[in-house]
Amino acid sequence: MSVSRSQALYRPSDLNLVKSSLRNIHSSRSSAVTFGGIFHGDDLAISEVFGGRTRALNNVTVPIGQGIGGRAALEGRPIGAGNYVRSNHITHEFDGVVRREAIMSIYAIPVMVDLKPRGMIYTSTRDGNALGERIVKETATLANQIGHEIKIRDEVDRRTELLDQAQHVSEPDYQGMVDAVRTAYAELIGLANSTVDQETAATIRAIAGQLERGRERSQPAPDLTARELEVLSQVAMGCSYAEVANRLSLKPVTVKGYMRTILSKLHVHNRHEAVVMARKYGLIP
Repeated sequence: MSVSRSQALYRPSDLNLVKSSLRNIHSSRSSAVTFGGIFHGDDLAISEVFGGRTRALNNVTVPIGQGIGGRAALEGRPIGAGNYVRSNHITHEFDGVVRREAIMSIYAIPVMVDLKPRGMIYTSTRDGNALGERIVKETATLANQIGHEIKIRDEVDRRTELLDQAQHVSEPDYQGMVDAVRTAYAELIGLANSTVDQETAATIRAIAGQLERGRERSQPAPDLTARELEVLSQVAMGCSYAEVANRLSLKPVTVKGYMRTILSKLHVHNRHEAVVMARKYGLIP
């Protein structure tokens, strides 16, 4: 399987996920100040600001534990202050920039992945009214969605490590590496179908496509659609129709329909023969 990781597309920017959510929040609440960014180690870099009157918030660094965002990151939950300046529940290292934006009420909602802060969304107002529960819940839902997408990207990164390892595997370990690559391929397809971010899904499918092409085809292959190949890759893992349906967000009856078409195209009689023939043609790893 001759595939180098340098041929794979780069991981999409996690910051773009935060930026998109901030833009959506601001578009629905134009009077609000929404801002945030992603963590680099233990420090949050605020790089995206919507509704700001000054540039005071831009490029502010917030260490874990400091300010309202630092506390939210430390505790892994949303933290709010109905009156930021008078709040005695947070440290006040960033009072200067908050005052320059005339912010009164503020909530910091962390983007958590496996109990670690990866990003932060702040939503705030300049009037004296505290942010409502509905707004906080909606923002927290967006933060959870971002965390889910980042986790998927992390999983993809771990599996694409096999692309590098496969180039240097020794002969005694070859079959084990082949099995690992086949497993990674099927799992990548499952991850592509679990993400709602189209940029991430496209990147995953590009990587999986390189694994498909990693084996030279000795003869012209039957024309299986992308979805049929996705179904077959899960079947090759030993998944039942119900498990394939769950991984690919399909109905079991739909999976059965795809398999009937696959068997017909490959001129075989059962699932095992289909997997063997597809690998012979180089359609799946």
